[in-house]
Formats: sequence, C-alpha cells, structure tokens
Amino acid sequence: MPSDYEASIVESIREKTKPTSSFQAKFDDAKVDHPSTVGELEMLAEHKATSLGKSDFVLENLDICQKALLQEMEWVDLAGHAR
Repeated sequence: MPSDYEASIVESIREKTKPTSSFQAKFDDAKVDHPSTVGELEMLAEHKATSLGKSDFVLENLDICQKALLQEMEWVDLAGHAR
C-alpha cells in the first residue's frame, strides 16, 4: 500500500499531465484543421485580388467619366458664351 507521500506524488503527476493531454488534443485538432484553414486563406487571397481588380476598374472608369463630364460642362459653358 502506497504511503500518503507516494499517493501525493502520483496525484501531483496526474495533475501535471492533464494540461499536456489537453494541449495534445488541441494540437491534434489544429493539425487536422490546418489544411482546411490554408485552403480558406488561399480562397480569400484570390477573392481579395479579384476585388482589388474590380475596384481598380471602377476607379479608372469613374476618373474617365469625371473628365468627360468636366469637358462636357466646359463645352456647354463655351456654347453659352458664343450666343
């Protein structure tokens, strides 16, 4: 029969290994989830690149439209002064 001292040591070892077991379970879950997470990050990077390309197009188109509108306003103003 173990002494109280030995029993306390065994209990201390059990208590100290619980966090390790918990950590190992979380680590194993993370290893399983890693490929899925990487895939999701790759999809987000593609989406970001596509979105940035679309926003660049919109900004360029806005700039062209603003210049055309300004030019049209100048022509209208010139036509008004010509009368």
